[in-house]
Amino acid sequence: MGQGINFYSRRDPCKTKAAQADERYQVFYPEQILGVNALSYEACARTGRPFRHTPVTPSPAVARSRDIFHQLNLDPRNFTTNPAMLSTFVTEMGKIKGREQTMLTVKNQRLLGRTIRRAKMMGVIPNLSKF
Repeated sequence: MGQGINFYSRRDPCKTKAAQADERYQVFYPEQILGVNALSYEACARTGRPFRHTPVTPSPAVARSRDIFHQLNLDPRNFTTNPAMLSTFVTEMGKIKGREQTMLTVKNQRLLGRTIRRAKMMGVIPNLSKF
């Protein structure tokens, strides 16, 4: 039939396992003589740019421009008894939406979460659903 090539593999199926290992690791042979700095950090470290994470949440400048509490200089804790306003920051299952969805600053997101949890404990909004 065939050699059972896995089409979903990212590695080249024509290469042997030894050739694939040579690409990932430096192979040392029994009678090989190494230089003075062959095992130093600089020789073994990867070269190139370091991995950068893509930002998930808005930058502070974008969050400040879109945060309604920051723009109007309001404190989210003052809205504990206002279920209509708090429901916009809660999912249908009653979970607090993340900062990437609410577009709030870090401080106001933290205060809003505390406010929503307090409102749930007081019975202003339901625990497991959006009203």
